[in-house]
Amino acid sequence: MGGVSMVLSDLVDVIGGGTPKTTEESYWNGSIPWLSVKDFCGDKKYVYNTEKSITVEGLNNSSTKLLHKDNIIISARGTVGELAMIPYDMAFNQSCFGLIPKGNNDPHFVYYLLKDKVRSLKSQTQGSVFDTITKATFGRIECADYSEEDQRRIASILSSLDRKIELNNKINADLEEMAQAIFKNWFVDFEPFKDGKFVDSELGMMPEGWKVGRLTDVIKLMPGGTPKTSEPLYWDNGTIPFFSPKDVNGVYCFATEKHITEAGLNKCSSNLYPKDTIFITCRGTVGKVCLVACDMAMNQSNYAIKAIDGYSQYYVFFLVKSVVERLIKKSNGAVFSAITSKDFDEEILIPSQKAVEDFTNVIDGFFRRIFAIGTENSRLSLLRDTLLPRLMSGELEVPE
Repeated sequence: MGGVSMVLSDLVDVIGGGTPKTTEESYWNGSIPWLSVKDFCGDKKYVYNTEKSITVEGLNNSSTKLLHKDNIIISARGTVGELAMIPYDMAFNQSCFGLIPKGNNDPHFVYYLLKDKVRSLKSQTQGSVFDTITKATFGRIECADYSEEDQRRIASILSSLDRKIELNNKINADLEEMAQAIFKNWFVDFEPFKDGKFVDSELGMMPEGWKVGRLTDVIKLMPGGTPKTSEPLYWDNGTIPFFSPKDVNGVYCFATEKHITEAGLNKCSSNLYPKDTIFITCRGTVGKVCLVACDMAMNQSNYAIKAIDGYSQYYVFFLVKSVVERLIKKSNGAVFSAITSKDFDEEILIPSQKAVEDFTNVIDGFFRRIFAIGTENSRLSLLRDTLLPRLMSGELEVPE
């Protein structure tokens, strides 16, 4: 591998995106996934799902363009430097750039090289309101000239780690889906209780010993807050994970983008919430639910939730998710932009504490396995992120 002799724009063609006219119904809800930054925030190599989709007509009547398999998407405005690879045809908005590897450059290598250069890209941002990178930015970021063989070897090492991470994520998603199905089987369809006595209620027939109540009867709601961002004492060299909505990445949250200090924790309205506390995002990205994998604080765009004695965190985890789905449906297609404390006053069926205890015993193994796999992924991510700069700089020899 040679010295510095190239810039990023020697390796990729940079193309801009766009948004079809939002008032034109025929442009939306089609078969073409349409990317915005929120779709690919987080530690995932490929982006498979998008919140919105467009039609062929929307594609043809706007400045958005199609990206194809193994092209790359990068966020360019506001949140700069989020990256993902494209698994199949997708369009994208104007807050992103599509990056198409040139010639024989290995697309996976280019993706990892860009990950290594994110800090350099962020240092080149412009804009008075939003941090922004432009197409010209890619012509200012220097990189070494890597042979095709070096590209292939580096990409192979890092891709093997990401493949294992992705496989683990798939296993965890399947485990969550199974656990969710068990929750529905017990607390929506009442299958384990079918042979027992049922009584009538304002919410329909329910097993004897259950009652009608409010979500707030089984949970305690707790606030978040942010220490003053202009005070270095609260942030510099912080070691306390500080959660924001973009950190949701599965059942458990293991790592956060930001950290605060003890002084910062003492100067904000968030407590330090222990493992298995439930966090729900309530502003911006609304209604994402996760458990925390270690002690964490959180910002004011979230609520922390703890089950009241007699009800388990695992039961409440799925209960809160089901109530959020209901709230979103009740918004009748309008933008569901915030969850307030009064939304948690939703009427629910409250099962007997014995039913919750039995359910928790059944479900406990699922959560233990999800946590163990998530812990392994944290180690794999750390290994990948440690190897990345050393491989790219040539500090680590790439084996034959």
